[in-house]
Amino acid sequence: MQRFRRSAAGALVLAGAALLALPGCGPDASPFEAHRAPMKVEPEYLRLPRIPFGKGAAGEFRLTNEGRDPLRITGIGPTGCDCAVADLLLPDRPEGMQHLRVQERGMRLELAPGEQAVLKLTLSTLRYREPVRFKASSIPIQFEGYDHLALEYSADIWVPFWAEPWALQLGTLGVRQRPTGRIAVRAVEEAEFQILAPADLDGWELVVRQASADPDSYNIEVTAPPELPVGNFMKDFELSTSIPEMPVRFTVLGTVVPDVAHSPQVVLLRPDQGVRSGSVTVTMLPTDRPLRLLGAEVRSSTGAACAVEIEPTIPGRSYRVSVTLPEDPATLGQDATLLIRTDDDETPLIEVRVQVLRTAPR
Repeated sequence: MQRFRRSAAGALVLAGAALLALPGCGPDASPFEAHRAPMKVEPEYLRLPRIPFGKGAAGEFRLTNEGRDPLRITGIGPTGCDCAVADLLLPDRPEGMQHLRVQERGMRLELAPGEQAVLKLTLSTLRYREPVRFKASSIPIQFEGYDHLALEYSADIWVPFWAEPWALQLGTLGVRQRPTGRIAVRAVEEAEFQILAPADLDGWELVVRQASADPDSYNIEVTAPPELPVGNFMKDFELSTSIPEMPVRFTVLGTVVPDVAHSPQVVLLRPDQGVRSGSVTVTMLPTDRPLRLLGAEVRSSTGAACAVEIEPTIPGRSYRVSVTLPEDPATLGQDATLLIRTDDDETPLIEVRVQVLRTAPR
């Protein structure tokens, strides 16, 4: 037993000596030392040119395999945000084989010893939704057999002013309703600037006023054109300012419906749960146009009658049309249609589905 202990102790001493003799081992070596790929990165830290807000800038990393063996790259990215796009160029290779798609996973790029790759990075601030003045991130590169490598980059962003909201939601509006919304523009890095907006742009009226409480801020009032087509719309605005090549950008969105609007689109009745009545609101959206309802009725395949009542909510403009089931709801069937007649030439008849939901027997 004594001899066995001495032999084991001697084996441990020999193993320790062998470990100390290995490269990267010894009293000063860390047990967590990274297995770094033999790749030279120039520059070690990429500082992009200063970017005017709404524009972009580009820079590049030069990557060189300094090892004696091929170096396999299995992934590049992500770039840190959707605003940054990476492009890989292999300048030492023949035409037609120099550009390679950058992928976060699944790449099989093999760099020969001494071969160089150029990773071009383009950072765009056009889609930023807040006044970001500094951007810093990193791009990881994955290797086969080595730890990943992070390419760090940053950029200063010049934000002279900021407009909010960047997307003005007008909601649901009538064809000729002409609602007005407001955009606030405030100074960030420039104390003085002017907005050079026309009074009319593609039928949209624009009024720019300096904010009385803050001389470095403006309000832009945007009024819809006299008439818009029915459907969803998205209008982009780019207004010049006294700062060269630095416009005010914003978007106006909404959904255009006929001037005579109604809601809901379906009246749901649940007699088994005590819901025997429902209503539809009919409104003339433009405030300067009157509306009169000429009558309303419910039609069904069974011919059963329903009680219908018209009640004004805004005199001459808006009405509530209520429907009440007959005493025996089964006589109406599952579906019927509420017909509402108006004096509007463009919307003389409104049809709303009436659906009766019943609990299935157990």
